[in-house]
Amino acid sequence: MDENKTLSNLISRIKNDPTILETHESIILENEMRLKEDISSLDQFYEAIVDGYYLIGRRSKCVEFTKRWLSIHKDLSQNTRGIAIANHTMGIICQVYKHNLQKAEEYYKKAYDITKNNPDLGLRDMMIYNMANIYQHYKGDYLIAYPYYKEGAENAHKQNNPIREAFFVDHMAMSMHWQEKYDEALKLLYQSRKIVAHEARGDHTLYNRMLESLIFLELHQFSKALQGMLSVIDIKIMNKDGFTHNDYLLCLSDIARELPAEFEKYQEKLKPILEDSFTEEEIIDKAVAFAETNGRADIVGKSCLYKAKWLWKNEQHEDAKKLLKKGWKIIHEDYRGEIVQLYNKFINQNQIILD
Repeated sequence: MDENKTLSNLISRIKNDPTILETHESIILENEMRLKEDISSLDQFYEAIVDGYYLIGRRSKCVEFTKRWLSIHKDLSQNTRGIAIANHTMGIICQVYKHNLQKAEEYYKKAYDITKNNPDLGLRDMMIYNMANIYQHYKGDYLIAYPYYKEGAENAHKQNNPIREAFFVDHMAMSMHWQEKYDEALKLLYQSRKIVAHEARGDHTLYNRMLESLIFLELHQFSKALQGMLSVIDIKIMNKDGFTHNDYLLCLSDIARELPAEFEKYQEKLKPILEDSFTEEEIIDKAVAFAETNGRADIVGKSCLYKAKWLWKNEQHEDAKKLLKKGWKIIHEDYRGEIVQLYNKFINQNQIILD
């Protein structure tokens, strides 16, 4: 009992202040030796250590301890949760640190297979999401991603977790959107809304409405796209949230281009997100500026593409090519498959040759 309490206290200390991993490394190593024969406790211990090193940005230590964690699991029957979390963590390391999608997928698949019959549905949720996410957002393979998202929705339904269920259904809609199956995507979005009808102000609703607006843009139903964005703004104001989502800006730039007169009518309402940027170019520049401070590859890549499109349309072809090259390099370094497809579509449509 005392040993369990000691372990619990140490894990709490690591979670509250991960820097003790560096200042008290000898204590960490002593406990690692002490727990050597107790697989279940060692799992908890390694999970806290790896999370801690991840939070303080010590990549080499994160990799080192995850490998040690995996090495204790020669017999998978000992603790399926531990080996699943260890593989899940190594998958994240391969994806985020090493940009090795193939290895990340292998680790995620191991974790997914191990938890197939695990009664912990929350653990299962995590492993399903890993598989869906890597196929949809990184590999751009929506046909493979879709059944994983569907399984995630079914798993969340079993947990009686409507918000998580709606999250997965919304991502099923995104899969359909990327396949240009817009009617099916809209049906799924409306299905998602029914699931969380009692909770209409959360992030899932914002994502749902945002995606609906993107679909209406593809269908050239610009008034409906604008109304969807106005409802997003209403929810954000109601929740007293800031406007930091780049997709909002890029979507509004499309609407500003297509419906300048109607867009102008709503300037006052749009002010919280747009401030004083109301033309297509001004909104895109705002999105690019935000992306550069944010630094996330998909956000920077998509913003570069929008600015390049604007430059190309305005006969500034050389500047457009420079921006396309910049964005292309960023999204390929981070393996953003879904954004790669957007670039390919624009480049092929306009027969652009990038040197």
